[in-house]
Amino acid sequence: MGDSELNEQLLGLSYSRKLTERWHLGLQFDLLSYRSKISGNIFSPSLELGTIIKPTNDLTVGFHVFNPFGKALTGNSYSETLVRLGASYNVSEKVSILAEVQKFQLLPVTLNVGISYQVIEQLAIRTGYQLQGNQFHVGISYSGENIGIHGSTAVHNSLGLSSGAGVSYAK
Repeated sequence: MGDSELNEQLLGLSYSRKLTERWHLGLQFDLLSYRSKISGNIFSPSLELGTIIKPTNDLTVGFHVFNPFGKALTGNSYSETLVRLGASYNVSEKVSILAEVQKFQLLPVTLNVGISYQVIEQLAIRTGYQLQGNQFHVGISYSGENIGIHGSTAVHNSLGLSSGAGVSYAK
């Protein structure tokens, strides 16, 4: 994400396990890349941990920690720890309501809310809103038998558009 003045990128390698029918655990190793005209190029390794629990067929709860050790990259640059707790409730076979509380190490708690609509079995569209950041999100996701392709865009009043994409593979 970013432009010629400031650019951030993340490359990750993840591994997850299904521990029980209702509990999953995941770990991801990251390489963070920060580029700016002021500080140049900075590369930093990081880690992500997450778990998903499905207490009922319609309710899913997840917990995620990004960069649990938080560290300084340069004198004024800092890679913060991010902690998230979220839930998804299936209102129907096609509609889910989502909510997430997130906390960056140096910022106040924020609340994200959203809705997901399953157009067909493999295709979902999503929209959401970040209350404290006044940020609107929209996304699309294709899930095949072993592969998933995801895309999203966020619109912020001051910062403009931020886009993201991902590809996932599962055996």
